[in-house]
Amino acid sequence: MAILKGSQVWENDEKLVHELAERCFGTKIGNSILLSAIEARYLLEKKKISLEKSEARVSKKRSASFPKTSDKQFENLYAVYKDLRSKGYIIRTGPDQFLRVYEKGTRVGEGHSAWIVQPIDKKWKADISDISRAVNVAHSVRKKMIFALVEGKRVSYYKLERMAP
Repeated sequence: MAILKGSQVWENDEKLVHELAERCFGTKIGNSILLSAIEARYLLEKKKISLEKSEARVSKKRSASFPKTSDKQFENLYAVYKDLRSKGYIIRTGPDQFLRVYEKGTRVGEGHSAWIVQPIDKKWKADISDISRAVNVAHSVRKKMIFALVEGKRVSYYKLERMAP
């Protein structure tokens, strides 16, 4: 059973730790695995883990909405994470609400992520310099930049690349 310690989720069950590590979830630390909030929410929703908080069981209602947030950015990030995981991609959370996505068949630690994905919604506004900066940063770390537009339960992906003259 996973344990919620503050904002961190730890899984200690030896068999489950091995299974989660094999499927590229979390960060293995000793005999435990540390899950990000997005990974924990995904695994709770898929009923792969159950959650416990300081020796007291967390209600099903609470665990279903873990983490409890009204943050629209987190909800968009989770929608993209869930969509990509359901398609078989390995995903790692990155800085500033970005996701690092690995090509299918590439394992974390054995290769590098291929894409940086930034979730956006239909109200997102950016000027060309913001978009250019994101594409240039992705290019500088040898990745492709993808903007993921979240509209309800639908996610559309837009890849932008730097073009050399």
